[in-house]
Amino acid sequence: SGTSGSGGKPAGDGGDGSLGEDSGSSGGGPSGGSGPGPGPGPAPPRSLGEHSGSSLAESSGSSSTLATSSSPRATRFDPSVDRLLDLLDDPHALDSFEEVRCLGRGSFGQAMLMHNPATGDSLVAKKLHLEGTSAAELSRMETEVAVCARLRHPNICHYLGTVSRGDTLLICMEYASGGTLSNRIDEAAKEGSHFDVGTAASWIAQIATAVSYMHRKRILHRDLSAPNVFLTLGDDIKVGDFGLSKANAASSVPVMGRTVCGTPNYFSPEMVNGESYGPASDVWAVGVLAHEILTLKHPFVGRSLAALLRRITLCEYDRQRLAEAPYPDELKSVASDAELMHLDPNQRLTLTELLSRPAFKAM
Repeated sequence: SGTSGSGGKPAGDGGDGSLGEDSGSSGGGPSGGSGPGPGPGPAPPRSLGEHSGSSLAESSGSSSTLATSSSPRATRFDPSVDRLLDLLDDPHALDSFEEVRCLGRGSFGQAMLMHNPATGDSLVAKKLHLEGTSAAELSRMETEVAVCARLRHPNICHYLGTVSRGDTLLICMEYASGGTLSNRIDEAAKEGSHFDVGTAASWIAQIATAVSYMHRKRILHRDLSAPNVFLTLGDDIKVGDFGLSKANAASSVPVMGRTVCGTPNYFSPEMVNGESYGPASDVWAVGVLAHEILTLKHPFVGRSLAALLRRITLCEYDRQRLAEAPYPDELKSVASDAELMHLDPNQRLTLTELLSRPAFKAM
């Protein structure tokens, strides 16, 4: 086969990137890992993703949309995030930070790991060079900032603030030092060792909890993938990379999309078919991630993009591999075409239903 069928970096289109400009999934996200390397073959086509029209200046302070508080500091969880949020009130805050290494490069510029030797705090700064930046690239970063500024959840990478240095903007994000879920799946696959039941159930529950929270905020992620899910040192999930997200400011109107965007192996059938899609499209991606966690293999791969998309529309995957995974049936069923990966988005298991089940409720 000309594709990679194991781990978190599948290739159905000759590469492992997403349909869109380079994202944090290629190392630019807030991860301690180096991120996946470039896949074989040509780079995938870029998406014509929909983006919000807010400016970076407006987005960096757009926390008034938080339901719990008008303060951008609502619902803090990690003391280090607390300190960094306070620190970045000072426009010279990053002067005390040293650049440690580049975590990745994308069309936006570089994602740098930065460390404060005096406090021990670390963060990720996405450097956006305004000169020469296309409108599409700027729009994607604006979207990420606008969306991240609205989200405060323990399983989502926190947006810390934006710092201006000349013609460079630094988008500062929480650093998840445990690497990517993609890397962890790859490592487990190479070792031939499955995750224990508690870890697998906890990761699926944490991803579902984060995505359910986004949907309550009227936000579609649209690029959920193993390279875009990060881990802390304590193995807690942190969902990141919101550059292709779509938000709806109207709290009473469901957010919907029509643009084909994201990572091809995680496309939902409705997206492949060119239909309008909503939160159930993200739910499909949660099912794909659950399948990867349980089987250490991506369910949908193909020798070409056309073959990959055909398998998605037929929900054609290795059912025997899932059946043989060393987990209780109640875990494996959620990663099947009967539940999270049901072809009909209206029949898909909802995240609320998933999280109400005993296997996930205690997580």
